[in-house]
Amino acid sequence: MHREYPDSHFYPDITQLNGAFLQLLAASGEPDTASVLAFRPEWRLALAQLAPVQIEQISAVPCLLMSVGETGCGIPPAGVEDSVAMASAVTAWEVERQLFVAGLLTFLRQLSRQGSQLTRLAGVSSDFARNLETTSLAQLRVLGASGAIGLQVRFAAHPRFWPDLLRSAGSDEPDAVTVSRLSVLPLMVSERLAEFPV
Repeated sequence: MHREYPDSHFYPDITQLNGAFLQLLAASGEPDTASVLAFRPEWRLALAQLAPVQIEQISAVPCLLMSVGETGCGIPPAGVEDSVAMASAVTAWEVERQLFVAGLLTFLRQLSRQGSQLTRLAGVSSDFARNLETTSLAQLRVLGASGAIGLQVRFAAHPRFWPDLLRSAGSDEPDAVTVSRLSVLPLMVSERLAEFPV
């Protein structure tokens, strides 16, 4: 039986997660908040000036625009209550970030259980994806608030991807957004080759 790859039914979820992530970045009012996620201040300024319909357009990139991974702070053991992880005082934006990470981890867990190849849509390492497969939903909520999981902008090291993507949203050229969205494909390949060099 022919199987479509990547599975197209994941794309609406990816678009929604990208949109929520871009809104999170745009709402980061402190100068250093977005930079913690490897998002440059000038990018955040450009993003904050976009209309909701423009953010929706650039959200339809065929992969996740964020990446996650273990920070080295240590993953809390199963059974740790959410209230413990949330005990320290945090800003409203940090609460939103924690909730986003928990939702993202839940999606990645589902994605990893569908097949290892699908994780390339998310930019997570194979080892991280395998760990998610055996993590309970309750523990994912704790992970989202624990500081054990780092959230960062994907492809931030590329000099042109984010500037071109943000600029395309305000372009009068009808194909500008499409071209910018598709420019992510070779970046995904390079990302995968970096994990599994030939």
